Amino acid sequence: MKYLIVFLSMCLPGVAYSQNQPDSLYIVTYTTGSAWDVAKQPQEQPWFKEHSANLSKLRKWNNKSRCALCR
Repeated sequence: MKYLIVFLSMCLPGVAYSQNQPDSLYIVTYTTGSAWDVAKQPQEQPWFKEHSANLSKLRKWNNKSRCALCR
């Protein structure tokens, strides 16, 4: 019985830690492609308007599809 108590006392802190892990963090590297014109502002680049509209659509879809508990 003594060994069981010692074993459980060693294992339980690890179980408690694994259930309370912080949110994940991500690193993003942003680079421009070969078609990027450094003389133009981002909104003046070709296809920027379409790209922006697509990102907006994805954000709206993500907000609607998430469950109430995830917000």
